[in-house]
Amino acid sequence: MIGRFGLRLAALTAMSALAAHAADVTFFDAIFNIANWTGTKVVDTSGGSSSFTATQPANGGNPGPYRQIDQVTATGMTYVAHQRTSFSYNPSSQGAISTVDFLYDSEEVSAASPSGATAVLILLVFQNNTYYVTNFSDLFTPGWSHFIRAGLSSGSFHPLQGSTLEHPDFSSAGAPIQFGFYTVTTTPGTTHLGVDNFTVTLHTAEADSRRLLPQFVFGGGWYSALYFANTSTTAASFNVDFISDAGTPLTVPSVGGITTLVKIGPGETAIVEAPNQGALQQGYVSFPLKDGVIAYAVFRQSVPDIPDQEAVVPLANAASTAATMIWDDVNSITAVSLVNQSSALGAIQVTVRDASGTVLAGPSLLSLPAKNKIAVALRDLLPGFAVVAGKRGSVDFQAVTGTVSVLGIRFHGSAFTSIPAVER
Repeated sequence: MIGRFGLRLAALTAMSALAAHAADVTFFDAIFNIANWTGTKVVDTSGGSSSFTATQPANGGNPGPYRQIDQVTATGMTYVAHQRTSFSYNPSSQGAISTVDFLYDSEEVSAASPSGATAVLILLVFQNNTYYVTNFSDLFTPGWSHFIRAGLSSGSFHPLQGSTLEHPDFSSAGAPIQFGFYTVTTTPGTTHLGVDNFTVTLHTAEADSRRLLPQFVFGGGWYSALYFANTSTTAASFNVDFISDAGTPLTVPSVGGITTLVKIGPGETAIVEAPNQGALQQGYVSFPLKDGVIAYAVFRQSVPDIPDQEAVVPLANAASTAATMIWDDVNSITAVSLVNQSSALGAIQVTVRDASGTVLAGPSLLSLPAKNKIAVALRDLLPGFAVVAGKRGSVDFQAVTGTVSVLGIRFHGSAFTSIPAVER
């Protein structure tokens, strides 16, 4: 059930990915090839005297190449829109967007002239030839700073020029959308700005309905089952998919393959079982939770000469990007199962606190490849985490890229139980 799994954060390369089952769409660029990006001056209150240049320094980013923008504004304000054509999504053909997460690094590359000149980064949405902005901005300062702007809805944006009551259309009727950022001179002068590791993750309506059982195990003394009930007045049917730790399809002999179709009428219940037969196999389970359908899972462990042990297990949201879990390693061992259901490389920031709220370990970065799962004792998750032994507290998981669905398991001798993780 618990296995060691060592991972280091790999160098991130420019990519854009569409997740299976429309779980999410992630756009990411850490290279910023000049040919891939456009820069457009969309607002200039200086009377046309402002200017900018955009380059791709090979070094000095966070790390490696990055996009540098040198912006000159003698008077007034200047908005420069930075867009990459491939950072595009069509809600009418790819599905409605529920929320958007932006993550990025920025810095003031060198001192502004005069010293009081300032610039900010503002997030950009472009739809129907209209530039939209967010209500917040992030100041460029010396040294690389990391920003996370998560859970943004259509209402988080308004036209750059126009009524603040208007918003982009994220619904399934919406026109194609491009995502990017603005560099904005807020106090006149010459500024030298850097942007790196720009990430946009779109959560779709199906992403919000898809659920995971982050740990699924059978054979070698283990049994797993999923229970479903239909509380609605209409029939429901959906596929339950089985995935290995490595993100590949997992064959479950009891259902005769890598997926099984659940058909459930109004008021009916259904069960999907993986008996304790053969050698130990484990992975995770993914399925859309239809309106009116409720579900949970059960684990059972069988050990010779000891009564069978069972635990009810909660499900996790496949689109989750942040979760907090309480742990207690005073007289037991806490294990965690983490899944990155997205098709982007997951960079998961993990912070462990004791009962008083003091940080014991982290924040540390865990690399979790696309579609992969890791199941491990919390004390073995990352270097320095052995400090949890003999203590209790909480642990935060934050997906910088990708997603993170979390399940905790507490072991005490031959007994065990699940620990719910609260998604944020």
